[in-house]
Amino acid sequence: MWQGRLSMAEAMTQHPETLSPGTKIKVIDLVSSNTLLVEPLTFSKSST
Repeated sequence: MWQGRLSMAEAMTQHPETLSPGTKIKVIDLVSSNTLLVEPLTFSKSST
């Protein structure tokens, strides 16, 4: 979801493992006008 709508874009990653379709990602950079650099989104549990 981006600005309240589902969008599709070309993407590439420098992550050592292949990202499967549907993997939640974080956009790191804009490579070109239509390609994003992404990495898998990881959630860390905060200790309280």
